[in-house]
Amino acid sequence: MEAGSVELTVERLREQQESTTEQQADVTAKLGERLTALERGEAPPLARTEAPEPAEARVKSVLWVDDRPSNNTYLIELLRSRSVDVQVALSTADGLRLLDSQTPDAIVSDLGREENGVWKPHGGLEFATRVRALDGAIPIFLFTRRKHVLQVGDKALAMGVTGIT
Repeated sequence: MEAGSVELTVERLREQQESTTEQQADVTAKLGERLTALERGEAPPLARTEAPEPAEARVKSVLWVDDRPSNNTYLIELLRSRSVDVQVALSTADGLRLLDSQTPDAIVSDLGREENGVWKPHGGLEFATRVRALDGAIPIFLFTRRKHVLQVGDKALAMGVTGIT
């Protein structure tokens, strides 16, 4: 099967479905809570400087930054099937370039990734910091392994990340 520009085997798709169920539920719950609060005018406190809330709460576009987007093909295609425009960037530099020309409703990024041949265990956190310097309002969600959530979760939230899972 080919999804976008990524080839995906049925076995790999099944693995992704199984491994992302918990992550999907967590992110969906967090997005749902945030959107409901926005609709009611009761936005929950965020670990960042508050910026004006968007006029419309429905997520229509997502920037997904990940050096291995094939790991998240299932979730990306799920969002697309719900009419969400998902733009994929393979690096921090690519993500920032896309942000120069468009402002997504939300950003999803992996925590660790390879950048220019160098492993950056906190590349997503560095990206989030740079995004926050440009825009304090875009919700940013980091995807990582559970052990990393425990290690850097509080730091990520304090640096302006909306959620980490």
